Amino acid sequence: MKVLNVGLVKGRHNLPVELYVYNEIKDVLDFDALLLGAIKFFKEHSNNNQIEYNLYITGLTPATIAVIRAFSLTANEGDRLTFYHYDREADSFKKQYGFVVGFDSKFNFTYLI
Repeated sequence: MKVLNVGLVKGRHNLPVELYVYNEIKDVLDFDALLLGAIKFFKEHSNNNQIEYNLYITGLTPATIAVIRAFSLTANEGDRLTFYHYDREADSFKKQYGFVVGFDSKFNFTYLI
């Protein structure tokens, strides 16, 4: 499984990532633009193989929700979306399991949390 460490928005915080979903956000309340940007990110990085996206959250709830929605629309079977949140007291990131995409025995699309 390929692992991608991804930051939510470039330039907001120093993150241990190679990629960002958004290089910039012009209007955090333009929900359609946020969703389209996140869909574009997932389509550019999907290769029809299983990918684990480790998403480092930097605030901006509308952007985070757009990423979750885009993942649900574009993910391939076996893809994972895991969240990392900064813990000030520990000065490190804390993992929060998100989603694994799969299909049930009748080939219905499912998300496992």
